[in-house]
Amino acid sequence: MLKKSVLSHNKVTQQQQTSPILILEATDFSQNLFGHSEARAIKAILNNLFLIKTSDVIEMKDGFALFQVGQNLKGYSAIYLSAHSNKKGFQVASGFVTTWKVCGEWLQNYPYIQILFLSGCEAGSYDTVKSIAQHCNTVKYVFGPTDKITFAQAAMAAHVLFFQLLVKKNSPELAAFHASIAADIQYSYWNCDNLRV
Repeated sequence: MLKKSVLSHNKVTQQQQTSPILILEATDFSQNLFGHSEARAIKAILNNLFLIKTSDVIEMKDGFALFQVGQNLKGYSAIYLSAHSNKKGFQVASGFVTTWKVCGEWLQNYPYIQILFLSGCEAGSYDTVKSIAQHCNTVKYVFGPTDKITFAQAAMAAHVLFFQLLVKKNSPELAAFHASIAADIQYSYWNCDNLRV
């Protein structure tokens, strides 16, 4: 079960909230649907609908993006990453590909990051999550699609997932199930401790 302190739905104003979720956008904004950003849509959903204050959307433009982002991680317990991806890695806006192994090694430096919300093709697959978990023993939970997805499916899955976790207070497994049904994709939840054996 997810800790209530990690993602909680409080009835307070946004100004009173902490910022538990860092939102990273690794895609080129000009390639998105009518110039819209999935990450910006998720930020609006979390901020306005669920009253969860997030970071501003941080654009990851080049191969050094992960290391530059590291300076901004203090105070966050979760990352939402929107990126073009497959089972091998994810691509930043410049076209540079970062492997999931490198992502796991990078996350090992930030033990306070406990949850990853991965929004990209095959980002929630067994191979992806196992690669992260084998190189990072601090991330506890990973959510993400195992299929190829569209912008609309990613936004729908995230909206339903957060609704199920924050409002309905459902288990992560049930929340991922509802996200799968709503977005018509296979959406997974992983407890990384089970993949580190």
